[in-house]
Amino acid sequence: MSDLTIYHHPISPFAATVVAVANHFNIEHTEYRIDLAMGVQKEEWFLRINPAGKIPAIKDGDHCMGDSIEICKYLVESREIDTAFFPYKDEQKVQEIDDLKEKIKNLEPATLEIAKAFWVEPWMTGSPFPAGEVGDRIKQDIYDVHDIMEAHLVDNGTKFLHDDKEAGIIDFWAFNLIFSLVDKNFVEFDRWPKLQKWFDDCAQIQALDNIRTRSWRWFKFFDILFKTVYPTIRCLSCRTLGVTLPGQ
Repeated sequence: MSDLTIYHHPISPFAATVVAVANHFNIEHTEYRIDLAMGVQKEEWFLRINPAGKIPAIKDGDHCMGDSIEICKYLVESREIDTAFFPYKDEQKVQEIDDLKEKIKNLEPATLEIAKAFWVEPWMTGSPFPAGEVGDRIKQDIYDVHDIMEAHLVDNGTKFLHDDKEAGIIDFWAFNLIFSLVDKNFVEFDRWPKLQKWFDDCAQIQALDNIRTRSWRWFKFFDILFKTVYPTIRCLSCRTLGVTLPGQ
């Protein structure tokens, strides 16, 4: 049994990044799914692994840590993997990677805001998708990041965000944030041809394709759960109790 355990949830893009990196480099590990709905991430045993109470987290022997990017760096460095994915021996390259992450840091909150507005809230409440100016405003934040990523790819002249031949740590992180929005047609790349090519190239990487496929199965499961099963239970409960819930 592996000493490395990755604590994750299959629809978390951050946890998906860590799992994808471990698989990409054939790092032996065990996956432990955290039931977020039951609040397992706040239980005492898990807080000893990650005091922030968030996923992903890892336990590698006696070493515990959280934060997807930092975990990925650790996995490469601790296994002494010599790769452009994260060239930890080159301080200048490491700084360039950190600068790039800072440059597109708004990708994370912008993606989560779209997922919440166009997916989670309609799931949970039955509310319609945001339309018109409201929908455009929510999407504008991620469009701004797309502009930055497109300009970066044009200026660098590289296939991936920080290398021409090999996808790197920021490519894995960004792809796992973006692909669910693309797959559900919440965003398109019509205005960003370089970004579209980047996305297509990342999608050809086996570890990322596997994560995308696995995540899609879970998304379909939750679609069925919240669009069919949950409304039926809610309707029957309301009829029994004589109450009306939001979105009904």
